[in-house]
Amino acid sequence: MAEPAQVKLQNGDDKPVIINQLSVGGARIQTTAPLKAGDSIELQFDHIEGQRQSVAARIVYSLKENPGYYFACGLCFLGLKPHETQWLASFIAAEQARRRTAAAEAAAQALEAGGSVHAAES
Repeated sequence: MAEPAQVKLQNGDDKPVIINQLSVGGARIQTTAPLKAGDSIELQFDHIEGQRQSVAARIVYSLKENPGYYFACGLCFLGLKPHETQWLASFIAAEQARRRTAAAEAAAQALEAGGSVHAAES
């Protein structure tokens, strides 16, 4: 997964991030901002229907990727209500289905073109 999003910091600033992994309990993000472990933030991203969604989170870790310009941060979601857990689970399931469909279509196109399935994955 590489979903663009943003975080709202405690001081009100918004910072762009990429969501690398997502579950109903938390996320792994990548950012150029040096976020601090222990801080509370709000993760904002577009849901499948294009609706903006927000979840409160605490930064569990923030590590500068080596070598690199980015920080990898682990988030733990805070206080999700049942309906928020449901839409998050729906978003994850739909994203997984979309990716499976795209991979199957790429494999089928590679086979039709006389290539191999592995060529479509490269």
